[in-house]
Amino acid sequence: MSIQTLRKLDAKGRLSQYAAVAAEYYDANRHPTCRNFRDASRLFLQTSLDCNYLDGLTLEVGAGQSLVAELAECNYVHFERAVLLDRSIEMLSYSRKFAKIANLVVGDGRRLPFADSSISLIVAALGDPYNVEAFWREVSRCLDKGGRCLFTTPSYSWAQSFRLPSRTEREGAAYFELADGQQLYLPSFVRSPAQQEQIIQQAGLEISNVSNLTVDMIPLPLSRKIQNCDSVVTGYVAIKR
Repeated sequence: MSIQTLRKLDAKGRLSQYAAVAAEYYDANRHPTCRNFRDASRLFLQTSLDCNYLDGLTLEVGAGQSLVAELAECNYVHFERAVLLDRSIEMLSYSRKFAKIANLVVGDGRRLPFADSSISLIVAALGDPYNVEAFWREVSRCLDKGGRCLFTTPSYSWAQSFRLPSRTEREGAAYFELADGQQLYLPSFVRSPAQQEQIIQQAGLEISNVSNLTVDMIPLPLSRKIQNCDSVVTGYVAIKR
């Protein structure tokens, strides 16, 4: 699916805040913390999916450069149908190479364009930008009975140890300094374990597993922003009963 087609899908002209950072988001030299978080999320998904064949529809929200499609290409998982959804056309363009195995759709995780009970698996790797009640209500609405949501977020302990003491960081935001000197704050809602479990359960989902990914699980090199923190990423498995 071409970028031109994606732009037609985004007919209302909604702009994602990630458009400005998309060009260098996956540059490990510029943003090593993003790479470390992504590697930890990949490990969580790889372990949780465990080479399964996924019946029905698989949806990856905030897909960017899709982890689900990467795992499928490496035969870690096999799915019947897949949709890669991202609010940012620029971020989603990284998944053009997966257009033969998945449909690419521009859309908002807080207003999923899918029917009730129509999805078997929802994946949200590093879903902290939309970790709000509206997203979790949509997850619950769209999942079929017995369906799962695999969700990862930067760990609360990392956010507490790094973001709170920092002069540049802000609560509820991720700070990016771009190559051109531009400074950006993008949404990032990292909640305490109790708050995270509450928001998931209030949406009508049951938490079946919580995993903490630690620095020793992540391939080197490590960003200086995570070197002094044990738990880096937390993964949740939520089920629609």
